[in-house]
Amino acid sequence: MDKKELHIVVDCGDSRENNPVLDEARKQLKGEWAENGIEVSIVRLSIPGAFLTPIIMKEINAYIESQLKKDKTLRVFVHLKSHGRIHVVEEYMDMPEDELRKMGESAYEMGYSEFNCGMLNAEMLALELQRDVLDWREEHGKPYVFRFRQGKKIVGIPAKGISDFRKLLREFYGYEGGFASGFIRSIGNIHCHIAQQRYKLMIFFEKNGLLKRYAGRILITASVHDYQTYKLKRVDWEDGYTTEDYQTFADALHRRASEIKSRNVDEEEHRTEHQHPMLLVVHHPEIQDARAKAAGFLGMEYSAGRVFGISNFGIANEKKPFDSYDIIGFYYVVMHLNPHKKMKFMILGRTKKEVNAIKSKFETDPLIYFIMKKYGVKFIEKILPL
Repeated sequence: MDKKELHIVVDCGDSRENNPVLDEARKQLKGEWAENGIEVSIVRLSIPGAFLTPIIMKEINAYIESQLKKDKTLRVFVHLKSHGRIHVVEEYMDMPEDELRKMGESAYEMGYSEFNCGMLNAEMLALELQRDVLDWREEHGKPYVFRFRQGKKIVGIPAKGISDFRKLLREFYGYEGGFASGFIRSIGNIHCHIAQQRYKLMIFFEKNGLLKRYAGRILITASVHDYQTYKLKRVDWEDGYTTEDYQTFADALHRRASEIKSRNVDEEEHRTEHQHPMLLVVHHPEIQDARAKAAGFLGMEYSAGRVFGISNFGIANEKKPFDSYDIIGFYYVVMHLNPHKKMKFMILGRTKKEVNAIKSKFETDPLIYFIMKKYGVKFIEKILPL
């Protein structure tokens, strides 16, 4: 191949985020780009709200550096995606597209939609989870005890009040502050939020010297995915951007999906109505088409709104705590998207070792384990064939 591109997609775990139409568009484009001498590789992080915390940014930084060191011809694209409905503000509607791009996130305003990101209510979810823990005492006659390993000893923190949450956050998660007043924050406007995540990641890369060491080989985009139309609305702009910077593989993918989208009314309804997933799959970002494969293991129809995902580079690192938004996203799925308790939960790994490590991470994270225990979550374990 003449050129190689690595596309790191950071989007939400939402079960409407991916579907067979996007899979088909991706397959078509990869083949066409290969014929034109461009080899495209894709890894996908599914993080509730596409929130970039220091843990996540550090992992992305390390992964990119490892890939760029291995291949001096490689170019890396990081695509940050939120989802929901945004539209151009009235005074900019007649503005030429090249001028509109320069307005960035200020060109848009958010509208109401059933497919706006659930993390608009993240703080409300955090309050609910906090109450669930504190109400354990009334239900069971004694407070719930968070247990975790600290060095060689097992530490127990009885959850009698919110001060015990602060103690847990400090001692296990390394965070100083409140659970629903800092550790978890809600999205304000989806387009401003994703633009902010991009600025955060750029600053992180700059502080770590990544952009300087690999000048011209990294591009970070920010966009909002409209589930109804498949359109990807970019909200990033930098002086020096060219038309080519707005014709990345991710932009082409959504244009192609919009062209081939199913005429099936039910499929469009599943993309745009409130989501009702039947499966949550946890996996490493390098596993391709993980949601479709997970559904296939269970003989389940794979379509929009069926499979929720959690995926990040540290998912199999059992020595590190879960990211705050993985925790609240997991709670959101278990508590709000599984009202009839019929959802299945799967760990999908490339090896038995990887599956065991992911399972151990779930069972040793005190907040995640509480959710599993209270709501009876049990994981199906699947290993991909070689």
